[in-house]
Amino acid sequence: MKSFTFSPIALENIDDTGKYCLHPFLGAKEISADLQNSVAICGILTPPFVAAKSGGRYELVCGRQRLLCASSILHHSSCHCRILPETMAVEDILSCAIEDQFAVGGLHIMEQAVFIGMCADMIADKGRREKYLRSLLPGRITKGSHFLLQLSQLDDRLKVAVHRGIVSERVLGDLHSLTESDRLRFARLAEELHLGANQQKKLISQLADICARQGIDLETLLLEDSLREALEDPLYSKPQKADRFIQAVGRISHPSLTRATESFAAEVRALNLPEGCALAPSPSFEKDEVHFSARFSNLKEFQHFWKKMGKSITDR
Repeated sequence: MKSFTFSPIALENIDDTGKYCLHPFLGAKEISADLQNSVAICGILTPPFVAAKSGGRYELVCGRQRLLCASSILHHSSCHCRILPETMAVEDILSCAIEDQFAVGGLHIMEQAVFIGMCADMIADKGRREKYLRSLLPGRITKGSHFLLQLSQLDDRLKVAVHRGIVSERVLGDLHSLTESDRLRFARLAEELHLGANQQKKLISQLADICARQGIDLETLLLEDSLREALEDPLYSKPQKADRFIQAVGRISHPSLTRATESFAAEVRALNLPEGCALAPSPSFEKDEVHFSARFSNLKEFQHFWKKMGKSITDR
């Protein structure tokens, strides 16, 4: 990598094209609160990177928020920058972008995806691109390039939802089972109900399966009475709405299992079992066997019970 220089650059001479930005899906004027507080106290500790261009102008490589802080917080008209030479290879510029981001806490999966997309756009030769990606230091890219390239092509609104933790990384592989509009509706659903990663993982496959079976989109499915009521009932909190919604989706997804569960529960209620006793079917009713459990306050109580009932249980 060719050496770079440090120099104050007039802000008006820096072009923010977004070409090397690892989070273009975020607002162009968005500044994190932590960075604002840091700059207000200590100034800009890490200079932005800019690439020299002809005519005395520069292209921003990384440090958009730092430049915004220089203007809005420090009220400076210039900023000390690391200047990359005009002849620097694109691989070296990309390395500066990824290392700058890694230095402040690593790359979120969506930033990795954007980086892989940038590499695909800027390094056309596949062999050269793969050689470059293999040269990156450990921990910079933690997922497969093909998977990340698919993520880089998602709608920016969905990228924001993933980046902010609204949509869990655990369901990213499942998103491609949904249409683009359904992905966005699922993201809104995850935000509306504050769905956790496990809840999202369970729901996304069920919703995709129901939509495919019925030949409808997710928005139409959510108009189904039981789902609409679960989402719109004002008497329930978000966790309660989420639980009711998940149960309603389960009933639609597995109607025969739902009927079997309800029938079994009715028969158990009819037995009027004493407090502390329970009867459960095998998982998904795969077998006819049932499991009986009983709670005892102490070992002596159980021993007394076993003297009376042990033989009946053994000989059943």
